[in-house]
Amino acid sequence: MPVLEDLHQATDDIVKSIQIPACPEMLANLQRELGRDEPDPAKVSAIIRRDVAMSATLLKTANSAYFNLKRKAETVEQALSFLGLQQCGAILQGLIARKTFNA
Repeated sequence: MPVLEDLHQATDDIVKSIQIPACPEMLANLQRELGRDEPDPAKVSAIIRRDVAMSATLLKTANSAYFNLKRKAETVEQALSFLGLQQCGAILQGLIARKTFNA
């Protein structure tokens, strides 16, 4: 699926450009909430907002040329709304994996 591969490449490129380390506790909290049968978007948003690296990754990705959104996401909540919870979860899982393997 070329589109999915392009998305993974774009996400990977953006995640690689982030230099602020994510807090391991925040990453664990995010994984726990996203792992629920029905993740709560308000809880996901609150977790992301508490971590600069996660917030920056999500906003940078949402505002990237890849998604070419008509409006720019200015907040974590807007990014979650524009991209969807599952897509944002995938983006941040990439950050989690990257930080885990770099450690």
